[in-house]
Amino acid sequence: MDYPHADLLQRYTYEPTPVNFVAIREAVAASSAYSPYSDDLRNAQKLAKQGRHEESLAAAQAAVGNRLLTPSLHILASAQYEMLNQPAQASRSMAVASLVADGILSTGDGSRRHPFLVMCTTDEYDILPFLNKQPARQSLVEDGDQHLDHHECTDGSELWFDISVAFQQLERAFTAMRGGPRPDRSTHQEPPQKWWQFWR
Repeated sequence: MDYPHADLLQRYTYEPTPVNFVAIREAVAASSAYSPYSDDLRNAQKLAKQGRHEESLAAAQAAVGNRLLTPSLHILASAQYEMLNQPAQASRSMAVASLVADGILSTGDGSRRHPFLVMCTTDEYDILPFLNKQPARQSLVEDGDQHLDHHECTDGSELWFDISVAFQQLERAFTAMRGGPRPDRSTHQEPPQKWWQFWR
């Protein structure tokens, strides 16, 4: 798979610091490909479920500009490479998935004061299993210009994610529509499909 912002990704690979990870976030957010509520990943997962592995991989490649920092995209790509008997590429994609997850975890501690920074809601549901957490309830909390997703977990703990960058993109999109309706924040949620069950 070809990766956008390859120079930044390489720098983060060799120097995995929060600063270098945030630099990738900023590049993705500034890209014209960034569309946090796109169906691109879901479509690629659907193709995988149908056994159309080459098409699923092509869809994942097309989505990587938008989903570079979404672990489940790279996990999906790894699985498709495995099905296509390309183990080296599969290992590389899985390594990127791990790298991205570690990057997200480096941006905070999951508290309200120091939430994890994510690019889209899907990222939140990718990170929860990395922390051995099962989501029970998700709610959106607005605090000035900051938009936070609050997850109550089945073990009684809670985790916070900063989703502000996605809302900033939505605001820009609706502003460009010359006074079109503002985004409906009440529907800000995605089905909690587990990343390892994309084929179901």
